Amino acid sequence: MSRAGLKGDTRRKVLWAFGILAALCPCSICGGGYFVVRSYFIGPAESLPKEIRLARQDGIPLEPNDLRPNPPVPDDRNAANIYGSFFPHLDKVESKHRGIRNAVSTFLTDTATDEQAAEVRQVLAESRESLDEILAATNRPYCDFRFHYEDGAKLLFPQFAQFKVAGSLLVARAHDLARQGHIAEAYDLLARVDALARHAGQPPVFIGKLVELSIRGMAMTEFSHLLELSADRPPLLAKAQATLDGFGPLTDLRPAFGGELVMGRIMIHQIHTLGDLQALTSESSGTGDGSQAGGGPKLPDWVTKGMDARLISRWRQAIEAMPANPAEWDKAYHVLQATDQAVEADDSMVGKVSQLLFPVLAQSARAVGHLDASRRIAATSIRLLQDRLTKGSLPATLPNYGAVSVDPFDGKPLRYRLNRDGFTIYSIDRDGVDNGGTAPVGGKQGDLVRTYKLRPKR
Repeated sequence: MSRAGLKGDTRRKVLWAFGILAALCPCSICGGGYFVVRSYFIGPAESLPKEIRLARQDGIPLEPNDLRPNPPVPDDRNAANIYGSFFPHLDKVESKHRGIRNAVSTFLTDTATDEQAAEVRQVLAESRESLDEILAATNRPYCDFRFHYEDGAKLLFPQFAQFKVAGSLLVARAHDLARQGHIAEAYDLLARVDALARHAGQPPVFIGKLVELSIRGMAMTEFSHLLELSADRPPLLAKAQATLDGFGPLTDLRPAFGGELVMGRIMIHQIHTLGDLQALTSESSGTGDGSQAGGGPKLPDWVTKGMDARLISRWRQAIEAMPANPAEWDKAYHVLQATDQAVEADDSMVGKVSQLLFPVLAQSARAVGHLDASRRIAATSIRLLQDRLTKGSLPATLPNYGAVSVDPFDGKPLRYRLNRDGFTIYSIDRDGVDNGGTAPVGGKQGDLVRTYKLRPKR
């Protein structure tokens, strides 16, 4: 064979070799990829039965029925039935008065224009019947909207936005009553606002707890305003203390975490990018009402089980480590901070799913701390005002009134200073930094500050 023929034969063999490799490479890549992906999921998938068993032992919810009261709440004890009837009217009023949220905010800080104040009073008048019914509902012990948790991501929870509207309008009513001299009645109204907030937090979902904390924050800000108006009247200071003592316990976040676990499990099994997935197994839920509809491609069981197991594991460990007493929110903060960090650091494929389904948790514990600090500031302010009445003047430095006069964020005494016309008292608040008594402005963090302007003693 000639040299040219040998070269041609060699070229053909090389081309054939490359052709075979080109054909085999995709198969090799796909096959290898299959085993790599399987190795990421198969371990967690095999741990699913164990994770379910451990969660069950600890009473952690795993399926929608676990989130529902058992036995069911009777209609005549369920505040949600009344809220569901009268919240929509508040929606209509808010739609009619587009700028009412801003007007209420300025009204509560006494910076509203005459026009804004008039609009707030008009809204309060238009909503009077609905607000009266909502107030009556706060006397009921339970609030169960009977959410269809099986809907997963389709469940929008409009009631929580309505709770905030109702809470802000009731606080505005209390503020208006106080300006008219009905301070004791305003205290009573704030007690019902606190009950409304606790109703918002009863459904075991994270957003409900955030709304509860938001409404309670509004009520505590107004409480300080009432204290300023009560400064020279011992019966009203006693009323303030009784009202403060009657507020419910600090917000307990743990039930909401169980709800988030259930909702996350449902969403894992309702991913639509690959078609509707199979329903949850008998240990979980998601059956019926479209959870099996669609007929699209299904991920392998070991993929969904792997994601499910990792999600349960993360939530279970966080819930187990959480202190049972909501007053120990600082311990809860460190637990949730560690959980946030662990979720963020998990770069496995199952871990990525948990990152998508996990809310940022740690700051919610510090929001409970903010409420704790607000109450301590209020309790300490009452003692200072009572001392002023009995001793004729405010103390130059903050007396030791026990735990109520300690800043929960650093364990030091609350910061206190005399002003020419009263006093300022503050906590360093969630950022853990003493900003000299400067309240947050815009996006900048600051201290939780209460300043009391007092009339001169006669």
